[in-house]
Amino acid sequence: MESEQTFLQSVQHLLKLCIFKSEPKLVKARLPLILLLISTYVMIATTTLVITPGIKLTPALTAALLSSGLLTSIAVLWLLHFFKGAQSLFFPALLSIFSVHTMVMIINLPALLFYSKLPQNNLASPLTMTLMLILLGWGLAATGRILHFSLDIDHVLGSAIALSLMFIVRLIGITILS
Repeated sequence: MESEQTFLQSVQHLLKLCIFKSEPKLVKARLPLILLLISTYVMIATTTLVITPGIKLTPALTAALLSSGLLTSIAVLWLLHFFKGAQSLFFPALLSIFSVHTMVMIINLPALLFYSKLPQNNLASPLTMTLMLILLGWGLAATGRILHFSLDIDHVLGSAIALSLMFIVRLIGITILS
């Protein structure tokens, strides 16, 4: 008989997903975990939007960008799981993907702050941008792996879907900003 998964074990599985050591089906979606993850994601995403150099956002525009990105991601992931017949893995996959993106944004935040304070044509500028691109690649690879397990598809296809979803969310964000 399998013992009930505790909250801390669920968080541990989410952290292991970020380093490719777990699968999304091992995460048990519970309300406290969902609330913690969504609130952390929204807080970090808001901070990232506010400190991004070159963009001045009002609170309403920030809320529109966040809500459109969240709703688009949730809708696309639900459609993928629905058409693949994997509805039972939708919530674990959703939690897993948002935990990976939250972790990447947390690690990226100091680099973004550092990058925003650098003067033009500084040697540290391309190095910091390279670090941020590596973090983007890590997030896409981890998301692709989660989709690989939850949708039972090839890892490369999962990463391509993750990249496509990122472009869709960015396109909606650019449309909102214009």
